[in-house]
Amino acid sequence: MPGYPKGSPFILDGLMASSPGMPVAAQLNGMSAFQNSLAPPPIKTLQATSVQNGAAIFTRAGCAECHSGRYFTNNRVIAQTQIKTQPSRAKAFAKFPRIFVSPQTYPSNVSVPLPANPPVLDVPTDITPEEDVKLAFAEGNSGGYKVPSLIGLHVTAPYLHDGGVAAASEALQQGKKRFEVASGDRIGMAGTLMQGIQPDPRASLRVLLDRSLRREAIAANRKNSSLQKSNVDGSGHRYWIDRGAGFTVQDQNDAIEFLLSLDDNPEVLPNQ
Repeated sequence: MPGYPKGSPFILDGLMASSPGMPVAAQLNGMSAFQNSLAPPPIKTLQATSVQNGAAIFTRAGCAECHSGRYFTNNRVIAQTQIKTQPSRAKAFAKFPRIFVSPQTYPSNVSVPLPANPPVLDVPTDITPEEDVKLAFAEGNSGGYKVPSLIGLHVTAPYLHDGGVAAASEALQQGKKRFEVASGDRIGMAGTLMQGIQPDPRASLRVLLDRSLRREAIAANRKNSSLQKSNVDGSGHRYWIDRGAGFTVQDQNDAIEFLLSLDDNPEVLPNQ
């Protein structure tokens, strides 16, 4: 890039890979277009009424304030101090701004290898709120995390940015008033992926939404020294759909069914 060896918010390390004879960014743009075409496998909703009710619970619980729109994300960066998830990764990019220069690139008709004195274009930076940029690079703050889309939750367990929210299908059982842990050695990443067990999406979402179950998952993760070295515990994102937040077990069940129904063409969109 024009500013190399310094980087910019456009290209962090100042380097863009291109094959000889190809226009600058052509391959990068092609890969981006391919990635944008990817979609989770469709899922057939079996409990339509439950999904409808779950969409209403989703709105009532305030989830749509961040997970909004067609793809269930407002694309904003939320401060780690607000979301309160495990903080280490929020500061991962903190040193990059020290080498930043104004972002620039080359026109799309310039090919690699670059000619002598190629024309240079400024990359606009006003498309992203300044607050989000500062949070993303932990500039004068503790950093933050981008709000992820909820599309495809039925194939993306475990959950949260560190993958710490997880449970095997046999980990939970329904008690008299709420779901409880039935197998304490099958909860958290410590009891699933670390044991070669794929997390169950439904059980894992229940751990995400229920504070009592989450405490069990966090405790299991924190007992595992390997997970502590890699900063995985499943903490934070304290937005609950449980008894403590005024929801019934059926409300929780319906919310989970709704979340699991979100494929690339959601049958139900909540009122927002």
